[in-house]
This record gives sequence, C-alpha cells and structure tokens, in this order.
Amino acid sequence: MTDDDRPVGVLIVSHDRAFLRLAAALLWRAGHSVHISGGSWERVERMLSLLGPRVVVLDVDDGLDAEVQAYAAEHGHRVGIVLVADDPEGHLSPDALVLPKWSSPARLIAAVERRGEELARGEEPAASHAEPWLRLVHDDDTA
Repeated sequence: MTDDDRPVGVLIVSHDRAFLRLAAALLWRAGHSVHISGGSWERVERMLSLLGPRVVVLDVDDGLDAEVQAYAAEHGHRVGIVLVADDPEGHLSPDALVLPKWSSPARLIAAVERRGEELARGEEPAASHAEPWLRLVHDDDTA
C-alpha cells in the first residue's frame, strides 16, 4: 500500500492474458483496486474516462503508450504510467523506465505504488474506491 494507506486505482493494459491475470492478482493482493483491458484503444479510452485510474500499467509491446499519454494530457487527467515490456532494452526511452514484464512482482508493485504516491501529493484521482476490489473485464463482455 502507499504511504497514505489508500488503495491505488490501477488499470492494466496488455494483450498478454497471462500477464494481465498475474499482474492483476499481484496488485489486488497488495491492496489496490484493479481493472484490466486487453482491448482496442477505444475500449481503453472508455475505461480511462469511466474509471479515472491513478496509475496505468502499459504493455508497450501493444503500442498504446502514446495514446494513453496523449489522452491523459488532453483531458487533464493526472495519471501515473508504468511501462512494461517483454524486452525492455528494445524500448529504451530517456523519459521513462520500462520494466521487464516478467521481473520480480515486488518491482511492479513498488513502481505502481511510487506513481500513486507521486500523484497523491498533488490532487485526488478522478475516481477512487473505499475498498480495493478486482473486476476482470474481457473484450467479449457486454457493456
């Protein structure tokens, strides 16, 4: 949990179903509110606007990192972004650290909590939940 002892609202975006399930379970067990999406940009955009997560974990192998950052800037939604990839060296960026997707679970949890703490020092996220909960949303679910 973060220093302020509130769950971090997290959206995990990846087409890798194994990673989605594992990362969601790890972050949920750490006490955070977790949502997942393996869908198209339109589905991710909808989840961003409805949920207002404080942190987004993005699989850069899916290529949606630029869209999420642009959306956050355009809509004034302060969101912390944690980037993950199968091969982090293939996605070197001077502006962002890319974590290995299959590294230590503690490393992913720490990165999410660090981003959440950074934003908590500023303003509240657009949506928050009193209790952490896990809801798996799949592309074949009806809305």
